[in-house]
Amino acid sequence: MTLCKRTTLVRALKPLQAAGWVVAGRTSGRAFDVTLSPSGVAKVSEAVPLWENAQAAFEREVGQDRAVRMRDEILELNLGG
Repeated sequence: MTLCKRTTLVRALKPLQAAGWVVAGRTSGRAFDVTLSPSGVAKVSEAVPLWENAQAAFEREVGQDRAVRMRDEILELNLGG
């Protein structure tokens, strides 16, 4: 799990909401739910093959073992490990 400040999250969500890709609604107090809209689901479906191609190109460039190690190190940094 990655933690961020509420204001950072709200700021990051605004363009996604403006594009119609996510829907955010308050549940109670300061809490809110965020879900993908149907167009958001379609956008993710478009993006997945592009992401997979980029990852494959990266692995071809640096080698699969090194790419795995680099991703593991980044995850460790993000998780505060």
